[in-house]
Amino acid sequence: MKLIDHVFYNNQTGEIYFIKKLTHKQAENNCRLNSAFNMSCVPQSTLSPFINKRSQKINLSTMTLEPRNVPEPTLQQQVREKRNAYLKSSDWTQVPDGPFTDAQRAEWATYRQQLRDMPIDSYVTASDVVWPTRP
Repeated sequence: MKLIDHVFYNNQTGEIYFIKKLTHKQAENNCRLNSAFNMSCVPQSTLSPFINKRSQKINLSTMTLEPRNVPEPTLQQQVREKRNAYLKSSDWTQVPDGPFTDAQRAEWATYRQQLRDMPIDSYVTASDVVWPTRP
């Protein structure tokens, strides 16, 4: 039983949900079980060797890939995403049994609070953004 990439998509909008390696039988079962949720699937080879679900969708009438109309993120969205990534990447600094002293953990907590307190909606240009300094 050969595993091949299958593209799972919304059969009303063409939005691509995910791509997963499955046998043909497994893909058929998944499609059948999810059909009530407007989900269908096709082998990736029937569409294209390269699929980017963030920037492409399936044209349902031709079963070909086309660009998604995704608006460019605003500066505020970009700053918020970067801020959230900084917070997520420093989560581990706050665990009680981590490698830091209480003072070091407090420095990280201060940095994390400064990230949360950033006035994200007030930035007009990227040069306006001032990031707190990591400990």
